[in-house]
Amino acid sequence: MPPPPPNPIDGLQINLISEDMLQNMTPMEKVGLIMENVIGGHIVVLESGLTPDEYNKLMERTMSEIRATNFPGIEVGSYPYKHKFSIFRKLLNRPLTETRMTLIGRSDRLKTIKRDRDFISVGLVSPDAPQGKKAKA
Repeated sequence: MPPPPPNPIDGLQINLISEDMLQNMTPMEKVGLIMENVIGGHIVVLESGLTPDEYNKLMERTMSEIRATNFPGIEVGSYPYKHKFSIFRKLLNRPLTETRMTLIGRSDRLKTIKRDRDFISVGLVSPDAPQGKKAKA
């Protein structure tokens, strides 16, 4: 894993993680990388999203963190999966699930404002802002 980046000046940091990096990781390594960043207060953008199994593992790890610490949980903003059928997959009725870009952050720092098939709008909450006030996205 790459070393943690320096702290940003204003307390908000966005880490973009490439599809190439994610392809070489196991599901547990992906979850570990995401949680390390999110627990540290960073917002993570995955170029390619998580599979349903990886997402479930992320939720399990999040619930463990919530029970063990005062971690507030996570907010996930993702485009819906795309299902692609090849001729062979049509015969088996098993689509290839293609994951798409995903934003993940602490629930006290990232708030989904609007989400639809091709558009995600989020509000970033400064760690120094009083509860309920959002920084401009």
